[in-house]
Amino acid sequence: MEGVARAVRAPLHPLVLYLATVIDIASRRVVGWVTAEHLRTDLVADALNEHLLSVQEAGVATTG
Repeated sequence: MEGVARAVRAPLHPLVLYLATVIDIASRRVVGWVTAEHLRTDLVADALNEHLLSVQEAGVATTG
Protein backbone atom coordinates (compact mmCIF):
# COMPACT_ATOMS: atom_id res chain seq x y z
CA MET A 1 0.00 0.00 0.00
CA GLU A 2 1.21 3.44 -0.85
CA GLY A 3 -0.56 6.12 1.03
CA VAL A 4 -0.63 9.69 2.18
CA ALA A 5 -1.45 11.12 5.57
CA ARG A 6 -3.27 14.33 6.26
CA ALA A 7 -4.26 16.22 9.38
CA VAL A 8 -7.02 18.83 9.43
CA ARG A 9 -8.31 21.21 12.09
CA ALA A 10 -12.02 21.13 12.93
CA PRO A 11 -13.10 24.04 15.13
CA LEU A 12 -16.08 22.90 17.19
CA HIS A 13 -17.00 25.58 19.65
CA PRO A 14 -15.84 25.57 22.46
CA LEU A 15 -13.04 23.14 21.52
CA VAL A 16 -10.91 22.29 18.52
CA LEU A 17 -10.50 18.74 17.22
CA TYR A 18 -7.89 17.49 14.79
CA LEU A 19 -8.55 14.66 12.37
CA ALA A 20 -5.67 12.65 10.93
CA THR A 21 -6.35 10.33 8.02
CA VAL A 22 -4.32 7.81 6.03
CA ILE A 23 -5.48 7.45 2.43
CA ASP A 24 -4.58 4.57 0.09
CA ILE A 25 -3.39 6.18 -3.14
CA ALA A 26 -4.52 3.35 -5.42
CA SER A 27 -8.07 3.02 -4.15
CA ARG A 28 -8.45 6.59 -2.81
CA ARG A 29 -10.01 5.11 0.32
CA VAL A 30 -9.47 6.28 3.87
CA VAL A 31 -7.76 3.29 5.48
CA GLY A 32 -7.02 4.78 8.91
CA TRP A 33 -8.20 7.74 10.94
CA VAL A 34 -8.06 9.15 14.44
CA THR A 35 -9.18 12.34 16.21
CA ALA A 36 -7.60 14.23 19.10
CA GLU A 37 -7.54 17.63 20.76
CA HIS A 38 -3.89 18.16 19.78
CA LEU A 39 -1.83 18.35 16.61
CA ARG A 40 1.31 16.48 17.57
CA THR A 41 3.29 14.15 15.35
CA ASP A 42 1.90 11.10 17.10
CA LEU A 43 -1.60 11.98 15.85
CA VAL A 44 -0.70 10.97 12.29
CA ALA A 45 1.34 8.02 13.57
CA ASP A 46 -1.73 6.83 15.51
CA ALA A 47 -3.82 6.95 12.30
CA LEU A 48 -1.22 4.83 10.50
CA ASN A 49 -1.03 2.40 13.42
CA GLU A 50 -4.82 2.08 13.41
CA HIS A 51 -4.67 1.06 9.74
CA LEU A 52 -1.85 -1.43 10.34
CA LEU A 53 -3.75 -2.97 13.25
CA SER A 54 -6.87 -3.43 11.13
CA VAL A 55 -4.78 -5.04 8.38
CA GLN A 56 -3.21 -7.45 10.88
CA GLU A 57 -6.62 -8.33 12.31
CA ALA A 58 -7.85 -9.09 8.79
CA GLY A 59 -4.82 -11.33 8.17
CA VAL A 60 -3.52 -9.35 5.19
CA ALA A 61 0.24 -9.29 4.51
CA THR A 62 1.74 -5.80 4.98
CA THR A 63 5.04 -6.41 3.15
CA GLY A 64 5.44 -6.26 -0.51
